[in-house]
Amino acid sequence: MLGSHAFRFTSCFQSTHGGMDTITMSLNIAKINHPIKLRYIEKKVIGNDRGEGLWITYYEQGHFAHMEIPTVYDPSSPESCQGYADYAKECNDVDIQESLGIPFFIVGDAQHELYGPHTSNYHIWLRKIKTAFDPRGVSDPGHYISREK
Repeated sequence: MLGSHAFRFTSCFQSTHGGMDTITMSLNIAKINHPIKLRYIEKKVIGNDRGEGLWITYYEQGHFAHMEIPTVYDPSSPESCQGYADYAKECNDVDIQESLGIPFFIVGDAQHELYGPHTSNYHIWLRKIKTAFDPRGVSDPGHYISREK
């Protein structure tokens, strides 16, 4: 497990939370995320950045922002992997509960099925686009979405 003072060589970063929206939305995500991240740091299953590891950059003279909350975990530790997965799920749940939008890093059918019903059923349209442009299903559905549910 990750201690508060050192990281193993095998540690890796993964962005959890974040997305592309307004600066105000990015700040709201950061404020809501901070206590959640601190709970997992206290359990010593993710790296200790005091819950403050995040970055925001803006585009279009400040009208549009990109925000990420990188998180360190140890892929060689089952406890750390599970802790990171639990943290990511809690972040996904709060995105939906607090209407924080769709994070930019959602992968596969399960994630699209989670967010789609809360965001104009975009997953249905995404499948129609997938079917139109990839009728034989040769592109990678594991990262994007499959043609069928």
